[in-house]
Amino acid sequence: MINNYEKYEKELMRNVKLEDYLSGSLSELDSKIVMAGDLITSEEGFMHGSGTIMRNKCIYSCIIGRVTKTNRLLTVNSIK
Repeated sequence: MINNYEKYEKELMRNVKLEDYLSGSLSELDSKIVMAGDLITSEEGFMHGSGTIMRNKCIYSCIIGRVTKTNRLLTVNSIK
């Protein structure tokens, strides 16, 4: 049985190129606002921090907030 994250990931990859989703640069990830379940990156080498989860080598947001990239650590800080 395919769970919701796998379905979401497959649909997202079908409709959106990763380069388009990330606006061409990982440096632009910093301060990007994301919703719960949004794909942050599928590039290898990143660690997931608070406010994120890792599924199938992809990092997703699990809260609504701003992405913060510190070296190779990606976190999502909630919007207050």
